[in-house]
Amino acid sequence: MFLVNGFKQVSVRYIYRNGVFFVSANEIASRFSLSYRKSNSGHALIAPSGRILTINTLKNTATVKGERHSFPDFFERFENGKLYLAADLWAELLSPLIDKNIYWDSEQHKFFIVRYEPSIRRMWIRHRDDTTFFTFYHERGLRPSVERNGDILTVTIKRGFYRGPCYVDGNQITYKWLRVRHTSRGTKFKIFLKPKMDYDLQRFSDSSVVMVFEQSLSLGGGMRFRRERRIQTVVIDPGHGGTHPGAVGPSGTPEKRIALQIALKLKRILENELGLNVVLTRDDDRDVDLLQRINIARHNNADLFISLHCNSSRDRKARGVETYFLSVAASDWERAVEAAENMDFSNFNNGSTNNSDILEMVLADMAQTEFLKESESLAELIQEGIVRRTHFQNRGVKQARFLVLKGVSYMPSVLVEVGFISNPKEERLLKSPSVQEKIARGIADGIKEFKKRYESSQ
Repeated sequence: MFLVNGFKQVSVRYIYRNGVFFVSANEIASRFSLSYRKSNSGHALIAPSGRILTINTLKNTATVKGERHSFPDFFERFENGKLYLAADLWAELLSPLIDKNIYWDSEQHKFFIVRYEPSIRRMWIRHRDDTTFFTFYHERGLRPSVERNGDILTVTIKRGFYRGPCYVDGNQITYKWLRVRHTSRGTKFKIFLKPKMDYDLQRFSDSSVVMVFEQSLSLGGGMRFRRERRIQTVVIDPGHGGTHPGAVGPSGTPEKRIALQIALKLKRILENELGLNVVLTRDDDRDVDLLQRINIARHNNADLFISLHCNSSRDRKARGVETYFLSVAASDWERAVEAAENMDFSNFNNGSTNNSDILEMVLADMAQTEFLKESESLAELIQEGIVRRTHFQNRGVKQARFLVLKGVSYMPSVLVEVGFISNPKEERLLKSPSVQEKIARGIADGIKEFKKRYESSQ
């Protein structure tokens, strides 16, 4: 083991078969000071810390630190009675085993160890509407590039290192599989496409998105992807509910009640006057957690998502309406509202939102890509509609990272704070059925105008 360009390199003996570099378990144990044992149930590599990597060659799985890694058949082979695995798979498994950032250099054919944390934090793959979204969350300043050679799409992130699966099975709709290749200069994500696919790349400060879709969906024979623009299904999300009342007004009115009453009126208007299919995340006073709200929108293939809430402030004179779309909170007030509305969701799941499903939602910042502008436009139109109908103070369109909007960011989505329930006068207005009707009609006005503009911009 020796240093090259600040990296520790580890040379190993390997064999090359069918485009894959293989290294034996014996060689890995020797080069990384591990104990190696074989048994009827599989193979095990033991680190000096006592941590164990177990390999089940019958199921093509490996387990380390309680996490199971699956790998394809062609990543494993036996020669002269020895177990060989693909070198990049070894790097994936060794990193958590010995708690170091280990990569296989696909050009130098050596392992190298990096002392700093990976600059590509996560790769996230999701499929919707015949399009696959590959999202790369990375440090600011990294600028991925994309090159196509036949049906192989290569996403190159220079100076970027990624500690995650080296192989991902494709959905066989847009792509066959994905391979991750490292060098000391950065990482290449090779996406093996299905025939007749096109792609688009969008870059942001700390993330980049590659969209893969059928060539027939391209505009002008080029890159820019856009799905068919039709608004048919709207999901309305009355905030809070059940054991989560939300903010409570001076006379005891809970936010959850106002949100539901407005939602029911809005549903009636959208169905009867605009002919839309409307789904409520709740139609009575019950608990609905974050994942349920998100899944309702996704399972109904929603085209718009509207979350309804009431605002609250220590300042009893604070009043007015404001509408949010998903983006980074830019002011102290926006951050305060963001924290308040996200707080309820931290009370689910035994006081934690750290299960893997919710983490998926929190990291799904796709609204910063395809639907950011649309969500902002929808927010502006709804804000204008409510102010025009109610003459409430216009506090403007704002931005924040609400958990519920992050989970439904595959569509234009907004969160409406219809008024301040903490203001005694505004609380009385919000309780009034006639004012609730005006708020609902203002929101419907915004949706109607947005639908007209959205569908005509094909």
